[in-house]
Amino acid sequence: MKINKLYIRNFITVMAIIIMAQFTIAGLFRIVGKAAGNRGFRADLAGMAFMLNESVKHNYKDGDNSYLEAMILELAKTWSTDIWIEDSAGKTVASSTATPRPQFPENMEIIDTPVGYTLYRNPGGPPTILQKIVSDGGCIIYVRRNRPSTYIDELNFCIGLVLITMIVAIVLLPISRRITSPLKRLTESANAIARGEFDRRVDESAHDEIGELARAFNMMSGRVLQMINGTKELTANISHQVRSPLARISVAAGILRDKITAGDYAGAEKNISFIEKEIEEMDTLTGRIIELLRVDTVHRTSDFIKLDLQKAAADSSAKYSDMFNKGEITFSSELTTIPCVISGVPGDIQQLFDLLFDNAVRYTPAGGFTNIEMHPEKGGVSLNISNSSHDMTGMRPEKLFEPFSRMAPEHIPGNGLGLAIAKRIVSNHSGDISAEYSDGVFSIRVRFPAG
Repeated sequence: MKINKLYIRNFITVMAIIIMAQFTIAGLFRIVGKAAGNRGFRADLAGMAFMLNESVKHNYKDGDNSYLEAMILELAKTWSTDIWIEDSAGKTVASSTATPRPQFPENMEIIDTPVGYTLYRNPGGPPTILQKIVSDGGCIIYVRRNRPSTYIDELNFCIGLVLITMIVAIVLLPISRRITSPLKRLTESANAIARGEFDRRVDESAHDEIGELARAFNMMSGRVLQMINGTKELTANISHQVRSPLARISVAAGILRDKITAGDYAGAEKNISFIEKEIEEMDTLTGRIIELLRVDTVHRTSDFIKLDLQKAAADSSAKYSDMFNKGEITFSSELTTIPCVISGVPGDIQQLFDLLFDNAVRYTPAGGFTNIEMHPEKGGVSLNISNSSHDMTGMRPEKLFEPFSRMAPEHIPGNGLGLAIAKRIVSNHSGDISAEYSDGVFSIRVRFPAG
């Protein structure tokens, strides 16, 4: 069965890591413990041999060895061993058990040679340990001892590891679900947006990567909602803007038909000129709408290059100089000699300056002035274009950047898309744009981050 829940996969992965770690720890403890146990057991055997040898050396007698036998009974009981003591002729002089001494191997290895005796033991270290202690005095001490088992200790250690694993599993499962619950809510919100519920938001209070993801998701959702609402509003405005000239063209076409029928060709020519003018305005409007939709699309990172705003400003100044002169507008510029470098799309930046200069030429009254200022500042570049203007008292400056929004007198041609396009270009370059009117002067301020 395919496991398709993230929290289950996380849980199984962590538990597998814990179990593998526990097996590794258990193996290391067993290796280290066994090595330490062998060293301790070897020392224990040597200590036992020393005590037995000293006891025999000081208490062995040719006749009565009752004291020696009583002593090794106590030692055998304490150490859980069987002890036999024989003389050089092989006769048993004392023992801790009535059981005859078993046959000891011939190939016993020497494990210690202290002063006064030699200690032998059976090779391989089987569960039953056999020791032979050959005293320099001629006595031979035989010891049989069952090696202590570590099975119970190892079993208890394994049970402890299992209990730890169970406790970790109990604690980990809710934690895993707590981690993945926000992701589940994100999935539900994403599915809701796919169904058209663009106002859905997720909790972004977490101060971790999931919180950052939630904030990015909400920002994306808000942006999508804003774009959709903007598209709806733009569509409604386009419908209104296009229907008006179409209605006028339809009326003019009807009048034209009547005049041609009546033979009034002079009047027909006038209506044809009116229709051509309306078509030209519709063509201009369509071009601006297409341009607005184009700049609504954010450019790829590879489209941005380092460019100097002063060159774009100079090019637009040269392009519009004749228009300023024709409109009897005084044009001045205050451009710094310091490069004003930003990261931008050359075509869009040039279009921005063209739009700002076109706006100044269009709305500056005859005999007025237009001025451009540009200078670098901390972390960016500041641009200000100001011009004398008709009375705009009580206007809402931010309204000018909305599509089809105009606050100029009706006799001045325009469709209210120039500053809307300019705002989108500036936004696509991570900049800010604002407008202000004061004492007969209209100003547009733009700030770009340094490139």
